[in-house]
Amino acid sequence: MGPVLDFDPERPIPLLGSSFGQGWMSGPPILPVALRIVYELATCQPKPVIGVGGIERGIDAIKFFMAGASLVQICSGALKYGPAHYGVVVRAISQWLESHGCSSLKDIQHKYIKAIKKHPI
Repeated sequence: MGPVLDFDPERPIPLLGSSFGQGWMSGPPILPVALRIVYELATCQPKPVIGVGGIERGIDAIKFFMAGASLVQICSGALKYGPAHYGVVVRAISQWLESHGCSSLKDIQHKYIKAIKKHPI
């Protein structure tokens, strides 16, 4: 999301990407917005949706699959924790699926959408 602006009030200099302090907001703060967009796209058309925005943990990816994503992308988490973080997230997803008796992501994909249809808000 952006452009956005942030700076340190004790030393008012740019903290974000550009020389004048503007940049883009990413990572966990945008997850709820991205999750809503995935849900809306998955419910209004038949093509696969890729969940992007704020996915740093396995449970974040699980939410995106339940909201209708077919795939997810992780960027900020890998930049923050290094490329080994992809494996951390994949293991967390596998553990969550196993602990909930699921054999694949197909078992949870669209689960939120189906629950909402049964119990509208």
